[in-house]
Amino acid sequence: KCALSWKEKDGIQKIHYSQQNHSKRSGSHSESIHLKAFMKFYSGLGERKPDIMLEVKDKNLSALKCINSTSINGHISILEAEWARYKYAVLERSPNDYRKIRGLLRDKSPYPAAAFYSAVEDAYRHVHNQGNFVNAALHVWGYFKNYAGEKEKKRFEDLLQTYANTGNSVAAVKNHLFRLSVKYDQEYLLNSYYFIK
Repeated sequence: KCALSWKEKDGIQKIHYSQQNHSKRSGSHSESIHLKAFMKFYSGLGERKPDIMLEVKDKNLSALKCINSTSINGHISILEAEWARYKYAVLERSPNDYRKIRGLLRDKSPYPAAAFYSAVEDAYRHVHNQGNFVNAALHVWGYFKNYAGEKEKKRFEDLLQTYANTGNSVAAVKNHLFRLSVKYDQEYLLNSYYFIK
């Protein structure tokens, strides 16, 4: 109804969009935009789409997800770039979804944005698992094993052992790996979502 009142001179209509965080009070915004609900809403907007301002906690992560999923000129390289950022964050949550996404991206002809982001969302729904966390941390450590000094290696091993024994020190392990990423200029890791909660 609002769109019908919009004239050319008014520019593009803008709307705000949010989803409810079900674990918080009514009106609280979700941590991330859930793609399936967003795409249902988006497809109901008709041909003349408004600008959409997302109200969500993870900000640009959800913005990229929605932009890439609604793109009519999407190319597999866009999802490959996103995968480079998500890879270790997904691996630490769900090796099954990690393998699923790798399989999706093998075929270079389609643009499976909805399936890609759905698998990422599935991975993020998994509860913390000690084995998965250690596996991902060891993969990330692989970027430094040829550069790190003995003290850095010992520190990593000690932190991982403390974590294995107590289930604590997730932040300590990741902080050490982040510092090494900065020190050894591992841009691939620094651009990843692995270090984001």
